[in-house]
Amino acid sequence: MKLKGKGISVRIISIMLFSIIGSCAYAVNSSDEDNESNIIYVNPHGNDTWNGLAPEFDNKTGEGPKKTIKSALNETDYEGTIKLAPGTYHENGITIEDSVKIEGSGASNTKIDGKRGQIFNIVADGQDGGYVIIQDLSVENGQSRDKRSAIYNWENCELTIKNCNFKNNYKNGAIENNGRVLIDNCNFDQNKAYSGGAISNYGDMTIKNSDFD
Repeated sequence: MKLKGKGISVRIISIMLFSIIGSCAYAVNSSDEDNESNIIYVNPHGNDTWNGLAPEFDNKTGEGPKKTIKSALNETDYEGTIKLAPGTYHENGITIEDSVKIEGSGASNTKIDGKRGQIFNIVADGQDGGYVIIQDLSVENGQSRDKRSAIYNWENCELTIKNCNFKNNYKNGAIENNGRVLIDNCNFDQNKAYSGGAISNYGDMTIKNSDFD
């Protein structure tokens, strides 16, 4: 199933691939410009004792990439960017409390494997101008004991997801939204939920140029 064009607006839809409850059609702050002075680098072969200020370890300065997204979030300033090198990141339980962009190196190159746990718990407050952007990566094997999805977006949170793949996420599918979310150019494959499949929506959602299998 393909969703193309400028975006769709949905009210109370329930189909085999995803269930959406709420109204959709809005714009999220999704600037592609990075603040070069506020970038934290992460690499599967990095080290969380390094400062994250360089994509590769520099013996002269002692700067190098973090190993985990969790550690990078602790070092990122408000509206900063976390850049993920190619590879697989085995992480879950990542809570995002402030505005940030998490940017992979392409959905076929950067994978976050949730190890059967919830991957992202987004609590950044959009009412205060906060927003979260996740782009250019794959999200796989996300689950949650409390039936939440791989990515859980709370009320008042503004989230943009672009150029991402979602595969084998269970319990409540790939994404559960209670705030505001824009999904653009994403692929959903073999995601399952207690109600619906790939997505459960109870807030405002726009979906563009995305495939559901």
